[in-house]
Amino acid sequence: MNYSDYNIGEHTHRYACWCAARAASKSRFSNIEIGEFIEDVGLRNKVVELKKLGEISYQDYKEWFIIQANSLLNRMALYEEKEEHNSRNIAFGIAAKVISIYIKTVEIIPSGGKSLISQVAIPPIDRYLLKAVKKRLQIVDTAWSKMDDIKYMEVVEKLKTLSSDMPFWSIEYYWNLNEMEEAE
Repeated sequence: MNYSDYNIGEHTHRYACWCAARAASKSRFSNIEIGEFIEDVGLRNKVVELKKLGEISYQDYKEWFIIQANSLLNRMALYEEKEEHNSRNIAFGIAAKVISIYIKTVEIIPSGGKSLISQVAIPPIDRYLLKAVKKRLQIVDTAWSKMDDIKYMEVVEKLKTLSSDMPFWSIEYYWNLNEMEEAE
């Protein structure tokens, strides 16, 4: 790509890759590696295709999300195997957070939370959110970065009950900003 071809779409995509990599730092993959994984699985194009569908139900999005997270997870595992690294944290929870942050950055925030995808997208799950709702939703394990697909999606379904008639992203209301600052 030439400098003259650089546009807001490319800028947003690159920023979304960076955000996703930082949010999933528990994986111990670098920003560059996460960005390459996102490129390799074609997440950017898959989001564009999803937007073209028009109407999308939560169930349809959830199925799409699971497929994308497993695709990303498989790509991470293949890379880890090829590079013979064993220090990386590879779990569905990591892949899911990468996708959630990517979607939040390229779709939810730019649309002001009003797009069709924004209404059903699964928000990023982290320990701060889980700790805040742990008792209310009877969530036992808050180690999102180690969750497999079944456990992660069970937690997602519990979290979904908090959003009621609001877009799913609104559950981030429960983040405790004071606790985040103390952890820094």
